[in-house]
Amino acid sequence: MKWHLIKYMADPRRREPRNVGLALETSNGWLLKFVGEEKPGLVNGQKIRSIHLQKDVYTSWVEYYRRKADSNRWSDVERLNVSKPGNFFTELAGEIFETDESATVILHRLYSELVEEPKQLSPSEKFHARIRQVFELAQIEPQEHVRVPAKWTDTGERVDVEFDFGYQNGQLHVMDAVSITRMTSVLDFKARLDAVERAGKIRSFVAFCSYSQVENADRLEELLRPLEKGARTIDVDDTQNAADTLVSIMRH
Repeated sequence: MKWHLIKYMADPRRREPRNVGLALETSNGWLLKFVGEEKPGLVNGQKIRSIHLQKDVYTSWVEYYRRKADSNRWSDVERLNVSKPGNFFTELAGEIFETDESATVILHRLYSELVEEPKQLSPSEKFHARIRQVFELAQIEPQEHVRVPAKWTDTGERVDVEFDFGYQNGQLHVMDAVSITRMTSVLDFKARLDAVERAGKIRSFVAFCSYSQVENADRLEELLRPLEKGARTIDVDDTQNAADTLVSIMRH
């Protein structure tokens, strides 16, 4: 696998390029990841403010690189680097010959090391960032903030309750990010799960957790016990294993 850095140089005279993307060439095709791109072709303008570039201009270059990679015509990119050097250019930066890591994991690792601007994330931000990486590794695009039918009591009226994510593949799977630092979060999730089960419409529940949030093994078991009575728990600290588990759940 070869990897290429995609660079932007605001002022060519200063010769101070910034890495804005990474392209990974594999035997099965190309994987690309860019600053500010929330999904392929969709750029969040707020996330590229530090680049000091208009969103439409940046998006057009992102689309150009994706188009050349998808059509396996990266040689056009390399020729452009030579024939018309400009603000955007690429650089063959390295090659990986043997690895046990998947191509997607390598892409994320190299991107975080070489492209992404380091910033201090709160524990909650790290937790949710891992969940999003799990979805990406599993190649699953969930709905967000899904509302589903529920009944708080057997004889009560039907109401809607909200979960963080939902995914439909013949049946609806509802998923939540559950902080296991507090029992109240665990019990809140379990109460919503029980209420949905009373309504009788949904049978697949997933609780994303970060087991590293709890150092004591006995305490961890105590917190997980209520969750595991009705849901599959997934530890997102190991994102690749979490993605594999999620894919397995979606297939059943």
